[in-house]
Amino acid sequence: MYTISNMADFQFPGQQWSNQNPVIGTGEGEVPLAKIPTEPTMRTMASDVASIKETGGGEPRPYIPKEIPPSFPDMSQPVTPKKDFVVPPVIPAFVPPQEMGAVSIPTPQGTSGESGKGKSKSGIFIGIAVFVTLVGLAAIVYFFVIPKFTTTPVETPTATPVIPPIEVPEIIETATTTEQEPIIPPVPPTSESSQLPTVDTHSSLFKNSADLTSEVTLTEVTMDSVKKSLEASVVEVPVLREIVFKNSTGKVYALSALLPLFSSSTFTTSTNALFAPDATFFTYADSKGVWPGFVLRLATGADSTVAKTDIKKLEVGNEFASFFLTDPGTGQAWKDGKVGTTTARYAPFSKTGIAFSYVWFENNLIVSTSYAGAQAASKKLGF
Repeated sequence: MYTISNMADFQFPGQQWSNQNPVIGTGEGEVPLAKIPTEPTMRTMASDVASIKETGGGEPRPYIPKEIPPSFPDMSQPVTPKKDFVVPPVIPAFVPPQEMGAVSIPTPQGTSGESGKGKSKSGIFIGIAVFVTLVGLAAIVYFFVIPKFTTTPVETPTATPVIPPIEVPEIIETATTTEQEPIIPPVPPTSESSQLPTVDTHSSLFKNSADLTSEVTLTEVTMDSVKKSLEASVVEVPVLREIVFKNSTGKVYALSALLPLFSSSTFTTSTNALFAPDATFFTYADSKGVWPGFVLRLATGADSTVAKTDIKKLEVGNEFASFFLTDPGTGQAWKDGKVGTTTARYAPFSKTGIAFSYVWFENNLIVSTSYAGAQAASKKLGF
């Protein structure tokens, strides 16, 4: 085994080797790597200043670079463009620096302050020139270069089709006549009090006043409303009460407005005309009930024979039963009787003590649902 005893035997040409200060080199003439000192030397500003003074230098001062005045092309001479150079279009918004008035070209001479102003103005001018150049190049590209590569189809305006108006035929409505049933005007109801006949002045036919007198206003003239207004309580002592029927305006009803409700076949228009329109209605009350009746007077110049014949129609049929306020039962045959000394006609009913009668006292006619009531009414008439 070979033992290395001396490193100098293996050094390359140009290398210097020693055990105290070994130097390692490549043999190619480079500066050998020196051994790094164990204690580095610290440099400061004071040491550098002292070193400069030792070498004959002066005090250190800040470095101020010399200002080199900018050089501008001669704008007074026309610029001859090259053959391949395309002159950009003139931008109307650009104003030459000479016309702006706010920018002046600095000169090399002058103080440091003036040179600073010139430098600032030159920077503005350069910025404006660069901006104008860029705008010009953009205009060239937009107007000349881009159209060569892109073609946009030209839209040709198309005429809007004119739609002729649609003629709508005029529709003429013709009234079609259809056969309709004739319209019959409604008959005013009997309950309309203002349309029923009345008398201007009422005067009782009783020469001797009745025991009581009552006025009844009928808002509707019907059989039920009249009978309801005549209802009264039974009494132990008989009472003859005169009833005056009035409408809503306070006028007294004529007999032609009320008597047809009881017997329309007897009290017709022609029969009613034979009597004075002002009638006297009454009720006779006793322990058995309340019995209605009325007194009529023959009209001036009327034929009494015709009147008596028409009133005799009460004996036909059973229509007179409607004069009673309660059911009288079944009617019996007509008979002759007397009220006082005057002959009367009466018809008894199946219920005991009930009879319908009528009697003539000269030109006065008494009709009553009670025989006792007819006698009491004749006394009030003065017979």
